[in-house]
Amino acid sequence: MSSSTYHYYLLEFPNKPIQLLPDKTYSLGRDLDNTIPINSSFASRSHTAIYCENGIFYVKDLGSTNGTYLNSKKIDRSPLKEGDQIGVGDRIYVFYQEIKSLDLIEVEDHNTTKISDKITVSRKGQMSGNFKEYSIMELL
Repeated sequence: MSSSTYHYYLLEFPNKPIQLLPDKTYSLGRDLDNTIPINSSFASRSHTAIYCENGIFYVKDLGSTNGTYLNSKKIDRSPLKEGDQIGVGDRIYVFYQEIKSLDLIEVEDHNTTKISDKITVSRKGQMSGNFKEYSIMELL
C-alpha cells in the first residue's frame, strides 16, 4: 500500500485529527517549535518523530528521557500500522489510515471531542452516546 493512495491521521482526543503527509516529518515534544507541541512535563523537548519512508510511516524516539511507546512497548524506531497507539509522555496518539467523517469531528471543550450529534469521547478515551447506528470502523 502506497502512502499516496490513502490519507493518514494522528489522533489525540479531544483534539482534532492531524493529517500526516508523506513528504513531511512531524516532531512531537514539549518545545513549541515542534510540529506537534505537547504541553506535558512527561514529554521531552524533542521527544519523537513521525515520518514516511518508501511509502511506510515510522515513529522514532529522539533520545527522550521517558521513551516512546508503541502499543505499550518501548521502541527506538518502528513502522506504523492502522490503529497503532503511540505513547509520548503521558499522551496517547493513534495512527489511522482513514477517518470517514473528519469534518463532523469537533472539539467541545478541552476534555471531550464530539464525533457526532450522539457520540462524545473524553480525553481518557471514554465514549458515551448512542452507538446502534454506527459500525465499529465508523466509531474508530
